Amino acid sequence: MQEGRIHPILTADSTSRRYRNGVGVTKSCTILFACSVLDRKLGMSNLYRFAEFFRDKLECPNTLYLDGDISYIYIRGITGPIEETNWFAGILAITEPLP
Repeated sequence: MQEGRIHPILTADSTSRRYRNGVGVTKSCTILFACSVLDRKLGMSNLYRFAEFFRDKLECPNTLYLDGDISYIYIRGITGPIEETNWFAGILAITEPLP
């Protein structure tokens, strides 16, 4: 999503429901990550609804869909062990220019 506009190819009634995760930036330059809950009833959505979530609930006018359905999130002490793997790993870093 760019400047609050959801890409016109995405539709609210799309049946492509999968686990999603992405990153967004608020108007005040706060970076927010969102990951689906691994629960088929609660965590699956289409890309349009995921973009709406970033725009309307998290107030992020600029977002990037990451990888969603093919990977998991691991947070030490919060999530359990990963029981299966797709041999995919994404590494995200927030950096600042050196002085």
